[in-house]
Amino acid sequence: MKRVLSLCGCIVAATLILAGCQKTETEYAYIRLDVANCSFSANDNSPVEVAVSATGEWTVEPSASWIRIDSQTETSVTISVDDNELTEERTGFLTFTMGNVEETLAINQLAKLSGNYMYRYPNEFDLGAVMSPEGKYVGGRIPVLNDDESWTHQVVIIDVDADERHIVAEVPGSLFGLEKPYCITDTGVFFLMNNAGGTVAYDLDGNYFIPEIPDDYKIAASVQAVSSDGTIWAGYAQDDVLAVGGLYRPLKWVDGVPEILPVPEKNFRDSVWVGGVMARGMSADGTIIYGTSWCNNDFGMCYWDKNGEFHWVGEDKREISQITTDYGYGEVTENIVNGMTCTAELTNISPNGKWIAGTWREETLPGVGTECAAFFDTENEKTYIFKDLAGGSTCTNDGIGFAHNGFMSNGGTVVDIESGAVLGSVKDWVYENYGLNVGPGCITYMTADKQKFISFVLESNAAGQRTAHWYVAPVVK
Repeated sequence: MKRVLSLCGCIVAATLILAGCQKTETEYAYIRLDVANCSFSANDNSPVEVAVSATGEWTVEPSASWIRIDSQTETSVTISVDDNELTEERTGFLTFTMGNVEETLAINQLAKLSGNYMYRYPNEFDLGAVMSPEGKYVGGRIPVLNDDESWTHQVVIIDVDADERHIVAEVPGSLFGLEKPYCITDTGVFFLMNNAGGTVAYDLDGNYFIPEIPDDYKIAASVQAVSSDGTIWAGYAQDDVLAVGGLYRPLKWVDGVPEILPVPEKNFRDSVWVGGVMARGMSADGTIIYGTSWCNNDFGMCYWDKNGEFHWVGEDKREISQITTDYGYGEVTENIVNGMTCTAELTNISPNGKWIAGTWREETLPGVGTECAAFFDTENEKTYIFKDLAGGSTCTNDGIGFAHNGFMSNGGTVVDIESGAVLGSVKDWVYENYGLNVGPGCITYMTADKQKFISFVLESNAAGQRTAHWYVAPVVK
C-alpha cells in the first residue's frame, strides 16, 4: 500500500530505560494516514475509506457535525459528509489521537453550484497548480510515500472543461524528483521541475521528454512558460556553472529547438553580468516573452518584443544613480536603480502580451528600498505605479490589474490600470462578477475571455506554510 505524504505528520519520541541496563533506546510513536486531506463535492458523495497506521490504539473525532464517521477498524476509518447547501466552500478536520500523539486530516467540501461558474480548490497538490493559457487544463503533482520509504510522484492533469482529473503518470522517485509545476499547454503537455536539475514534460498519455539545451551548455534547461498550442516555450539554462564564469541564458524553443535570446552588455544596474537572465513567462501566442535578470539581487524585469528585441520593463521611468557607501571595510561606489522587478513569477503577462505586472522598486542600497505594485503597457511603453499596493501579479487584455498583499500574505486587490481606480478586493470582485464566495487568494492568471482564472493562496498548518491554488471556470453543462 502507498500513502500520500501528510504535511501534518506528528512523530513523538519516547525514551525507554531498560531495567539493569545503562543503554537508552528511542522508540517512536506515530499515527500515519494514507492521505493528507479529503475533498468532497457539494453533494452526492460516496463514503471514503482512510487507511490508518499507528503504533497503538487510537481514537478519532470530527470537528463539525456535517462530517460523519461511518465505521472504524484498527487500520481504517470510513467517513462521509452531508450535502453542502451553502454557496460557500466549507472546511473541517478529523483529529486522530493516541496518548500524546495527534494527527489531523483536513476535510474540504465544495460549495453548492450557484449561477454559471464553479470554484475548485485542488489542495492535494502540495506545490500548487498551473493553468494552461486558454484554461483547458490545470496541472499539479502529488507525492506518495511508499511502504518501503521510497517515493512515487503522481502527475495529475485536470480537464477543466469536463471537470475531470486524470493521473497521467506515476513516476518513481528514483527516475525523477518531480517538484514544482511550471506550465501546461492547451494540448495537455505539462512541464514540471526535476529536483535533480532542469525540467521534465508529460503528455496526456503519460509519455515524457526532457527539453533540449544548446550545444556545449552544461546545465539542464528549465522551461517556465508555453504558448497555447505548445509550439513555443520560454525558459533558461546555464552555459556553464556560475563558479567558473557561467551565466543563466534566456532561451526560446520553437518546435523543441532552443535558441538563445539576446541580452544587453550590462545588467539591470548597468554593471557587469555575474548571474545572467532567465526568461519566465510569455503571451498566449508566444510572441512576447518576459524575464528577469539574476545578478546580486537586482531582479530587473525585462521583455523581448514581437521582433525579439530586448527591453527593460518600465524603461520609461527607470533611473540609475550612483552611491558611495562605507560597509566597514572601506568605501564602495555602486549603482542603484529605480525600476520594475520580478523574481520567479511565471504568469505576470496578459494573454495578448500588452500588459506586464510586477513590482516597482526604488533602491536606497542595491536590493534594498521601497516597493509597490506596477504595470507596464508594452504597446505604448508606459508604466503605471500603484504606491499603496504591494506588488502586481497579473493582468487582463483589457487592462484590469491584479495585485498581491505582500510577501507571505494572502489576498489581493483589483485595479483598473489606466484610470488608477481600485475596484476592490479579489474576494469582493469575484463575488460581484462571478457570483462566487471564494477563499483568500491573489489572482495570478486570467484567460483572454476572462471566463477562467487561477489564484495563489498560502495555506498554514502544523508544518508551516505551503503554496496552493484555486481556480474558477464555467459550470460544466
